[in-house]
Amino acid sequence: MFEGGRGHDVDRIQIKLNSGHIWIDHFSLSDYDNGLIDITRGSTDITISRCHFANHDKMMLIGADPSHRGDRCIRITIHHCFFDGTQQKHSHVRSGKVRLYNNYTRHWGIYAVCASIESQIYSQCNIYEAGQKKVAFKHLCLHQVTFTAASLAPEVESFLFFRTC
Repeated sequence: MFEGGRGHDVDRIQIKLNSGHIWIDHFSLSDYDNGLIDITRGSTDITISRCHFANHDKMMLIGADPSHRGDRCIRITIHHCFFDGTQQKHSHVRSGKVRLYNNYTRHWGIYAVCASIESQIYSQCNIYEAGQKKVAFKHLCLHQVTFTAASLAPEVESFLFFRTC
């Protein structure tokens, strides 16, 4: 379920091989070789909450390869996290569904959130405070992307939905 180590393609936390029902809570992660958290190979029902991420490039990859059909079942919730001066992938979703709510992302380097092949991202009540780079949401897809920004209800002031094919 979790693998560690050091090297150019090793992540701080790797969740893979159909792992599920995992809660990552109150972690402080920074400065590692590759990603801080990668969730791949059909792992699902994972919550990342109340974490602080700083001083790092590639934060979080969800779904690794379009050929991994099992990644379509991935479901992740990320809430009450602080991404502080990190570069990119807060998260980068290649397959699966991700719900982001009540997170604070400040002064990212390249982009904050990315949706690519066969992914859905629901972003609710997050704060995105740009530094030099102004691109908060990015999409990488070979096909059409559905993008909706709307209020769901008066008590929910911001809602963003990405869906890629």
